[in-house]
Parts: sequence; C-alpha cells; structure tokens
Amino acid sequence: MNLQQIPIGIIDEPSEPHRLGMDEQALGELADSIRLEGLQNPISVRPSSEGRFEIVAGHRRFSACRQIGMVEIAAFVRSGSEANTEVERFTENMQREQLTPMEEALALTRYMESSGLGVVTIAEKLSKTESWVRTRMQLMGLPDSLKGEVHAGRIAIASALALLKVTDLAHRDYLTRYAVEGGASSAVVRQWVDAWVIHQESGTEEPAPAPTWQPGDTVVIIQIPCATCSTPHDHREMAIIRVCKTCLDQIADAHGR
Repeated sequence: MNLQQIPIGIIDEPSEPHRLGMDEQALGELADSIRLEGLQNPISVRPSSEGRFEIVAGHRRFSACRQIGMVEIAAFVRSGSEANTEVERFTENMQREQLTPMEEALALTRYMESSGLGVVTIAEKLSKTESWVRTRMQLMGLPDSLKGEVHAGRIAIASALALLKVTDLAHRDYLTRYAVEGGASSAVVRQWVDAWVIHQESGTEEPAPAPTWQPGDTVVIIQIPCATCSTPHDHREMAIIRVCKTCLDQIADAHGR
C-alpha cells in the first residue's frame, strides 16, 4: 500500500458501489469543506486495467473532489484479494461515508458473499453485534417499496420489518403510506400488524382493521378499530391481546359477529 497523487481522470467509480444514491446537498457541503480545507482523508483505489484505477473506498470524497474541479487526488493504492477489498470498502465506508441502513445491508451482503464468512465471525470483524448484522440481512428481504422508504429514512427499520408480515399487499401499502405520512412509531406499526394477524386468524371475511386515513396537512390522530365494537379509537387507548381461535370465536359470537 502506498500513497500517491493520481489524476482523477484515470480513476473509475466502484463497479459495485455501496451507495444507492448521493444526497446532493450533503455532497455539496463536503465539496465546500474540501475546497476550503483540502482533502483530509485520502481515498483508496486498486489497479484495474490499462493503467486505470477503481475506487475501493471514498466514493463520496472522490465525487466531491471531482465536483470542485480537482485534477489529482490523494489515494492509497491497494492490492489483495477481492474479499479483503470488500472488507476494507465496507469498514471504511461505515466509518466515513454515512451509509443508510439499506446501503449497509447491500454492502454487508456483498461482504458475506465474497468472504464466505458467517454472521458471528462478520460481527466480530466489524465490531458489531450479531443482532445488528442479522437485522441488516433481513432488510434485503424487504419488497422494493419498503426498501425505498427505509433508504430514504421515511420509515424505521423495525416498522419495515414488522410490515413485512402483512401478506395482503394492498393492506401493507396502506399501512406503509399511513406510517410514512402520519409519522407512526414502530410500536404503533406493530400494533397495526398484530391487529391484522389476529384478524387473519379469526377467519372472518370482513375487511381487516385499518387506521383511519387523514390526508393533507392536518394533524394525524392514529386510530385503530376495536375488534369487538369496530369503533375507531386513539391507538394510545387501545390494547392488543393474543387469544386462541376458540376464544376469539366465543367473543365474536357474544357480540353477534
């Protein structure tokens, strides 16, 4: 490994970038900082072909330098196996590039595929908990619609994973939109999902309970219909309980449902 000043024109962006996109405002702020103070942390590259280099780590810093018209950039030239390169790319991006949870999940998946390592070993190598690694891996199983909301920061990881349990796509989309627009907490989203699960287990043909939608700029009061009287109530006044199908049928019979 050695530090060199390399012409930006012969450096290519990573073939498999961890970033799903760049925040233009944040990129502009980074470019302004580099313009005033210079590049404090060199990027990392590896030789590719025909005298060119590919970025290993520092994609955002490279883009900022190119944005302000820099001709050369300080870069560590790396060599080694693809697995080692992926480890370095992931760890450095985690420390400096402010990846979103979905970008972390993508980077982690590539790392696991290239290294062949398991969750426990990877957690140790990255100084993360096993739970952190497993949660990121679960994100890769989300449908594209939920991945987009998590990536944009419009919905919490816990909320997205809870919504994945709702197999009725129309109902899931409704709950997702309500959670995003209403700013529902993960606890509230889990209540919605639990209510849907109970409804499915009841075997009733009635529509699944859903919070009342309040469009526009009005203050959203999240409500959930009562499973007994069907009257919507503020979610803070509701309680979700688990009952077996026999007891649920008895409750339904007692209320003529």
